[in-house]
Amino acid sequence: MLRCSRRESTAKLQRRRTLLAAALIGIGFAGVALRAPEVSAEAADGFAAYVNTTALNLRVDPGTQSNIVGILLKYDPVRVLARAMVDASTWFQLEAAGGYTSGWVNGRYLDFGEPPEGVGLPDGEVDYGAQETPTLIRGRFKYQGPGACVECHHEPTGKFELGASRVWEHHVHSAAYRTLQRDYTKQIAQRMRNVDDPANDWRCVKCHVTAFGADESQLATSYSHEQGVSCEVCHGPSSEYADVDHGPSVANRESMGFRILKDLPERREICTSCHNAASPTYVPFNLREFSRDIAHWVDQGDRHYYADASVEAERRDEAVEMARRERAAIALAARKQRETEAAAEAETAAIAAQTAAERQAAEEARAQAEQREKERLAALSAARQKAEAAAAKAQARAEAEARAEAEAIAQAARVEAEIKRLALEEQQRADVQRKQAEAALAAEAAAGVDRARRADAARKKAEEQARAAAAKSTGVERFLEDVDDTIPLNSDGVKYNEMEFAHLAHASNQYMPDGECQTCHHTQEGDDSPEACSSCHDIGGDAEEERKKTRAVHTKTLSFPKESGQEQVSCVGCHKSQNQLLSMGKRTGEKAPTKCTLCHTRNR
Repeated sequence: MLRCSRRESTAKLQRRRTLLAAALIGIGFAGVALRAPEVSAEAADGFAAYVNTTALNLRVDPGTQSNIVGILLKYDPVRVLARAMVDASTWFQLEAAGGYTSGWVNGRYLDFGEPPEGVGLPDGEVDYGAQETPTLIRGRFKYQGPGACVECHHEPTGKFELGASRVWEHHVHSAAYRTLQRDYTKQIAQRMRNVDDPANDWRCVKCHVTAFGADESQLATSYSHEQGVSCEVCHGPSSEYADVDHGPSVANRESMGFRILKDLPERREICTSCHNAASPTYVPFNLREFSRDIAHWVDQGDRHYYADASVEAERRDEAVEMARRERAAIALAARKQRETEAAAEAETAAIAAQTAAERQAAEEARAQAEQREKERLAALSAARQKAEAAAAKAQARAEAEARAEAEAIAQAARVEAEIKRLALEEQQRADVQRKQAEAALAAEAAAGVDRARRADAARKKAEEQARAAAAKSTGVERFLEDVDDTIPLNSDGVKYNEMEFAHLAHASNQYMPDGECQTCHHTQEGDDSPEACSSCHDIGGDAEEERKKTRAVHTKTLSFPKESGQEQVSCVGCHKSQNQLLSMGKRTGEKAPTKCTLCHTRNR
């Protein structure tokens, strides 16, 4: 590693190395402009080249704003795949020898052809130092990980674009440990340091995590190597200072484990403990420029580099000015105190010749004056503290009221949204129920229309058949031309709705072979309607019948088919016998209904 006994020597050595590297890189750039051939996007494939700078980042797409996907070292051989122009710079897409990584680089960092022989290998032994993170602080302090810093350092200070923790999240430091697990890192570690697994080798891990080598008692449960190089590497373990004020005005913050890095020499000592020649990808760097890359402060005299930090600079200037005024006030008070003391001494000298009583009175008066001055200063201090406490309380109350008002507004919005949602759901359910009811009514109406249509068709068919039979037959059918086609039944509608009785169909010889009018009308006189069955069969009917028959059930329990001479009084019984004859081929026509409600619909 690069070590110096004194900070001044370290600073001088770093400056010399930075200037030397800049000069070498500048020479290399000038040479590249002469050596790089003209390569078109179509003809670039197959060109051999090698890296001419210490370390070179590979990017996903052309341009410095693209993400880094790999690292190449000086003299690494590559194969050029394609070319692209970004502004005035030429970028090449290339693949490393062996194919372990690929991406885009600026063409000025390449020389075309094969690398010189015998270059690209490490020279001699490398001093890796102790097996622990170089900035490790031991003791009672604990490393908690970057989560302990996020709450206060997530938002930017002044007008910096990002807060300190967000700068870290977007910086390569946050991915330092994960970088060790990538294929191109393993290739570099094997080739440059003969290390097979850098993610598990202390020589690599010590500078890619925050607290390698620390005792288990110093690691909080929130700490993880996966968090890479985080805040505590530079600022020290945060267990005692994270939750309290540890700004520049706190005199004892170092005793809480906080490391002060306000000056470049202190930061140089921290940075170069890992960024040195022991790293296979080490590149000499300008510490001030490197600090700006991860900036979350404003260095003294360096504000012109931070266009977005003017407000922070003004705030810090105001703090410095306030401190200066406080020091001036203290100096003024001290001067007045000295003047008071000088006046008192002069007064003491003047009254030295006075009597002891006068001197005693003078002493008492001076003591009283001093006491009154102390009381006045104490009262002023108490009043200032009270005013500050009242201001802080008022600020806290205002913030609480603002939060409560915001929560009330949010709650009202949530309630209104819920009411709208419930109303919409209720409207949707009502629409669905209305549509279902309409569909049911439509289906029922359609079914009724269909039933009526079928009944009317059947009736007409039976009538036509009856008329056709009457025209060419003898017997009862010859009288049917003078009889109504249909006869309404249940006209009172008390229990069942009115229905049509197909008279011609029932009287037809087709359904009642050898039938006579007297079969149904044996009690009818004149034009009166037929007598009800129960008018005769109310107490048993014929003399040989033993049980009362108040309904026409003469043949319900008898077997079928019936002979034509048997009485068929029950409608359903007659229909069943006719269907039985139909199935046996002894008659023709339609199948008769055998369920009462198919004809007799109930009155609702």
